[in-house]
Amino acid sequence: MAQTHQNRIHASVSAFQSASDDMIAALERLSDEAAARVPEDGGWNPAQIGYHVAATNDFIAGVLTGTIPIAVPAPPDFVENPEVFKRVPARIETFPSSSRRRPSRGRTRSRTCARAPVRR
Repeated sequence: MAQTHQNRIHASVSAFQSASDDMIAALERLSDEAAARVPEDGGWNPAQIGYHVAATNDFIAGVLTGTIPIAVPAPPDFVENPEVFKRVPARIETFPSSSRRRPSRGRTRSRTCARAPVRR
């Protein structure tokens, strides 16, 4: 039986909340030193990753609620594609001013956890 749009949305929101809670809990378990440790390959440290996720979530929430006026209505002939998320590449930069969601090197665990959404 095919999933309804409402069921897909509910499942997506539940999975998102669970993943967010898990990420915040994992970050809170780290010491400040471990959270700030820069990987050997020069990538982001855990605190920077947490900041990026929190800042991006704020941005997406703003788009969805209308406080960031970037969304446009779907055209009248729009048809939902349930396979759309399978086509999302691993890394994309599509939003304007994405530098606000790019963390500074000095990002700490405590500042990131304070920025992250409050768990229910």
